[in-house]
Amino acid sequence: MNRYAAVTACSVLLALSACRGGDAASVAASQSASQSPIVPTPTAATTPTAKPTADLTAAAKTKILGDYAYYHAFVIKGAMTGGVSYPYEHVMTGAALDSTKRFMSATKGLRGVKYSGQAKLLKSRVSTLSLQSRPATATVISCILDNVIGTDKTGKRVVTPAGKISTVDKVKLVNGRWMIYSSAAKNKSIGCT
Repeated sequence: MNRYAAVTACSVLLALSACRGGDAASVAASQSASQSPIVPTPTAATTPTAKPTADLTAAAKTKILGDYAYYHAFVIKGAMTGGVSYPYEHVMTGAALDSTKRFMSATKGLRGVKYSGQAKLLKSRVSTLSLQSRPATATVISCILDNVIGTDKTGKRVVTPAGKISTVDKVKLVNGRWMIYSSAAKNKSIGCT
């Protein structure tokens, strides 16, 4: 398997096992916390004065980064303990979901790869944000420490730790959650400074 392709897929699948611990309780707690609306919906009790745009942007960025951290923890759990049938569609859509399912089918399904080690989200930031587009979209740049090893059925190491890698992930707002729809591994200088 092309190492760069493996790193890209692993960055989506294996980057952040330490982020939330990966246990069911922390993933469930993160999921319920991450399902709050991105921007508070006005109610009858709110005053007619609009919130400053800066406040809405800050709230959106906070929600994006929270959902992004949850995405990484969820995907790590899927790669480590789940596999081909893991419900990645809870945090991904579009090309990112298709690519992840193909990767998992090829590695876990066909080759029987087992992953060990850990990956950790070191930092992430929102680089672009468009709340006016429908759906709202954003770009997240992250730095990940990848210490994941993949071993096939014969015991041969097929994925080796990549060290620090950067990802540029595009997210969109779907039913109150920011979901990854495009992901690309980049040179570590992009997000790991």
